[in-house]
Amino acid sequence: MRREETPRIGVQSKNKRKSGRVRVAFEATYDFANAKSICLVTDLSMTGASLKVQQFFTEGDVLTLIFKIPNMGDFSLTSKVRHVRGGKIGIEFLSLNDTDRQVLTAYVNRETSRVLTEFTQKKKSMRMPGE
Repeated sequence: MRREETPRIGVQSKNKRKSGRVRVAFEATYDFANAKSICLVTDLSMTGASLKVQQFFTEGDVLTLIFKIPNMGDFSLTSKVRHVRGGKIGIEFLSLNDTDRQVLTAYVNRETSRVLTEFTQKKKSMRMPGE
């Protein structure tokens, strides 16, 4: 009998994480050492994000991530680099106020629901006759 695996559908959760993350793909700006650069945000949560960058970082570096979630708000969040893997870094937000936290929570929850709904609909459409 074949063991079925739970599919990865855009929502990541590992025990060491403080909150769930959603996969995203949008450009943002970061300010590091008084220089602004562009990055790609690849996942986002209420407590941090993963970024693709073209700059060298080390764990512990502090930067400000500047981005906008359409129809939800503008963010400028002081963040600490928690891990570095090649051209990708994981950051933890340090400067999250209550309003920012609420908006990010709403966005992550909305995106999680959207991805799960899409997966469920796709799975239903793939059922064989008689199932």
